[in-house]
Parts: sequence; C-alpha cells; structure tokens
Amino acid sequence: MVSGAKSGANFSLKAYCNLVKSVEVVVLLPLFFSFFYYAWHNTYFFIAFLCFMKNIVYILFIIQVLFISCAKDENFNETDNPQINSEDPVLIKTDINGEEQWRQTFGFDNGSHQIKDFLQTNDGGYLIIGLIHDGVTMWGISTLIKTDEHGIQEWYKFFPSLQAMSIIQTNEGGYIISGRDFIMKTDIYGTEEWTNINYNISGWIEKTNDGGYIIGGSNLVKVDLYGNEEWIYEDLLIGDFQQTADGGYIVVQRHNGHPIFEPEYPEKFELKKIDLNGVLLWSKVFTVETFNGDVYPHSVLENADGSYIIGGKRSGVSGDDFMFIMQTDNLGNLQWQKYFRGACTDLQHASDGGYISVSGVWDGASYSEFESPGELIKLDKYGNKEWVREIIPNSRSARIERTSDFGYIIAFHPSNLINN
Repeated sequence: MVSGAKSGANFSLKAYCNLVKSVEVVVLLPLFFSFFYYAWHNTYFFIAFLCFMKNIVYILFIIQVLFISCAKDENFNETDNPQINSEDPVLIKTDINGEEQWRQTFGFDNGSHQIKDFLQTNDGGYLIIGLIHDGVTMWGISTLIKTDEHGIQEWYKFFPSLQAMSIIQTNEGGYIISGRDFIMKTDIYGTEEWTNINYNISGWIEKTNDGGYIIGGSNLVKVDLYGNEEWIYEDLLIGDFQQTADGGYIVVQRHNGHPIFEPEYPEKFELKKIDLNGVLLWSKVFTVETFNGDVYPHSVLENADGSYIIGGKRSGVSGDDFMFIMQTDNLGNLQWQKYFRGACTDLQHASDGGYISVSGVWDGASYSEFESPGELIKLDKYGNKEWVREIIPNSRSARIERTSDFGYIIAFHPSNLINN
C-alpha cells in the first residue's frame, strides 16, 4: 500500500495476483497432462514437445496482455507499516512564501513509484496519478491516490493495464485520465465510466474552452467531451502547451530527441502558435548556448498581455545544468532571457504577477553522486530572483501547482524528471 498511509484500499493488488496465479495453475496443469498424452501416443516426441510449447507460449501471451506478472509480486504486501523506499516521490505543501507546511511520501512495497501528475480537488484535497515501475510488466502499474487537504490518503486504485500520464477534474467532479494510447473518464471515486482507445494519444491533458480536451505529447490531439478525436497536429515533441485567450494553442517543441532535428540542432527549440482548428499560424526557433549539451523547454505560459514566458533547462557534457527563463511578445519575438544555476522543470504564474519555478541544482562536482537539492524559486515579472527555498535534498524536482489558499503544492522525485 502507500507508504505512511492507513490500510483499507478498495482494490487489492495482492488478491488480484493470487487470482491470476490460480488461473495459471488451473490452465497449466491440464497442459502438462496434455504434454504427456502427446508424448505417450506419438512416435515423434519432438512434435509433442512443440505442441506443448505452443500452448505454453499462448498462455504466457494472455498473461502479458493482462499487463501484470505475479512471479515477482510475492512481497507486494498490503501492511500497515510498509518499508519506505528512499526513492519514493514526495508531495510537499508550502505557503505563499515557500515555507513548508507539510510533506507526504507516496511509495509502494514492490517497485519504484513515480508521480506523473496531480491536482487539487474541489473538496480541497489532492489527487495523484502515478506509475509503479516493477521491472516486470510492460508498462508498469498505474496508480490513482486520493488524499485529504493534508495529504493523508483517503483511497487509492490500481490500473494494471494502462500507462497513465496526466489527470484533470471535470466540472461535475469526476476525473479524466490520459496516457499511452487512451483517455479514460472516472467518477469521483476513480471508478471507470468509459475508456477511449486512440493510438495518437500519449501525454498531457488540459480542458478546452468548448468543453472538450487537448492532449500533447508526440502529437497535439483535440478530442471532444467523450474522448473522440476531432483533429491532430502530428510529429511534435512537446515540452509543454497551453490554450491561449484566442482559443488557439501555444506549444514549445524540443529538438533534443526529435528524429529530424536532434542530429543538427540539439541546442534549439521551437515556439509554435496553432489555431483552434489545429492549423499552424507561426513558428519561432530559439537557440540556447549549451556547451555541447541539450536543451529541454519544460513550460510555456501565456501572460495577461498576450506575451509568452518559457522555462526550461540546458545541460552540459560535464553535468552542469542551467535553467533558462525567456519572454516573447504575442508573435514569439524574444523580449528578454535569464539564466540561473539549476534545471527548471516547471513554471507557474504567481499571484503577484511574477513566476514560481521548481528547480534541481546539479553541478559538475556532484554529478557522479546524483546529489541535487530540489528548490522552489520565486521570480518577479522580469525573471529576476526574489527568493529561493531548498525544499528537499538529493532530488530532481518535478511539478508545481498553485493551491486555493495561494500557496503551492510540489511533487519531487529523487531520480527522474516527471514533468511531461
């Protein structure tokens, strides 16, 4: 179960594993008898062996389709005092000045848990979508955790057959989950209402002004209220996106990792403006000095005056990371840029018109030891630092959201970048 939380889950992974194991035994035993039958009644033992192996492969394929293996789940115990993994992700609540109010760790007894997305719910609590990397199943096991306003678990669910990436709350109180090849609607308790399979979908989801949703990953996909595809803008490698005031979309596309752009332009990224029908209006290319490293634009926001703010990181071959903050006008023309030590993995508007960023500092001296404090950084509207709070040591920072009390909720993971 979740580390540091009480028992009483409404879904038992261990029970599910035991059920699958029972099915394996019931099916495999007749196969063994079948094997000996073939071997006894056929002259060619090899033919009998092939028949047996064919059945075995078929059964193993069926089990893999279930996206869960119980061979390594003997120790997935749902106890009241599970072992807390040093690599478990942490959810931290701060006030408006970045002073910590509480923190909660969310880990599972078997496998490394990663927070993919989170939000504050209508009742003041929080909902967390995550992924358990057990090293066995193809995509891992997706988790959905509901907490109260202090981060204490109220309930959680598993989705063994889905790789979830993002979640939003619907107007009626339910939730929409997006992930690899799917979009799902659940009720307020995380119970599935419908699932729409779409192999163009893989990434972050946001509400749109018309009541539908927009999903950004390798493509930008617009879907209706029920997850049916309306249009697609293909071949993007999206760092972040946002619907703009005019109903269109602003997108940052990284070149690093792109099959066409990366070989020649790993230090560049693009800012693209797309209209509400998925038609490209304009595109601007930006170069970030990297000292032979890579550039990762992680955030883009539209300001009240129609300008855009972009946050990300540049990395060097020695392990030196620098965060960059850039502002452009409404047509993507650069107005100013700032560089700081760190690695901006998420950026949000602050209530005073400035910005709040989460950052991981990873300098060359500590690169080999994977030591990196996660920081909360307050910037004014021109990108100048106002204050810095070290939130957690030895960590790569992840995502941040403003809360209803004007504070912040932050997710950190010790070894992986989680944003997008």
